[in-house]
Amino acid sequence: MPALLIEPLRRNILAKTPRIHMRNAYQLQYIAKSANLNISLANTRTERNANLTDVFELMLLGVRPNDVLELMVYVEEEQEYSKPVEDIIADVEQVLMTP
Repeated sequence: MPALLIEPLRRNILAKTPRIHMRNAYQLQYIAKSANLNISLANTRTERNANLTDVFELMLLGVRPNDVLELMVYVEEEQEYSKPVEDIIADVEQVLMTP
């Protein structure tokens, strides 16, 4: 069994969306499931975390415009995933940049 990276790949994103609502929560869930990776998002202002596959956790992050969100992507050694991690991060950023 491949080992999970102890330190995830991290990226800070400045949110432009007034909140994470049902539509963009489902978009984030789709990104995570199609990437086949464990991806989570943390709101540094509220110190809340959510896994991108959990729509309700995402909606409870309490995101406001200009919140700094920390995106964490966990990749297992030799894990197969559909897109390069940088592209996955760009997809998540796009969802959070839409006001």
